[in-house]
Amino acid sequence: MVPAGGIVLAYARDCWRRIVTKVLTGLTPYRLQISRFAEETQVTAQLEHPNIAPVRDMGLTGWGGQPLYPMKWIRGDSAEGTMACRASGRVLGTKLYPLVRRPPVAL
Repeated sequence: MVPAGGIVLAYARDCWRRIVTKVLTGLTPYRLQISRFAEETQVTAQLEHPNIAPVRDMGLTGWGGQPLYPMKWIRGDSAEGTMACRASGRVLGTKLYPLVRRPPVAL
């Protein structure tokens, strides 16, 4: 189970650039939620792939002590928007986001 979190477009004042921050949502997160969020942060920070935004840090919000982790902001469509474009069958979506099909591998 992945902890519920909200994604916020933010601005890092210390390095003058836009970032994306994932914040654990909920009024008072339980210890288990905080523990899972910390684990998610650590695992995500270890991943290196062009389609995964790198994690920059880990911390707490200044307005309520909610756990958060900032990531690199990658411009482009959201995954939700891309999937909706594909599902609608629009020609533009099909050209921009083609499905890659691979033949089954014989063992």
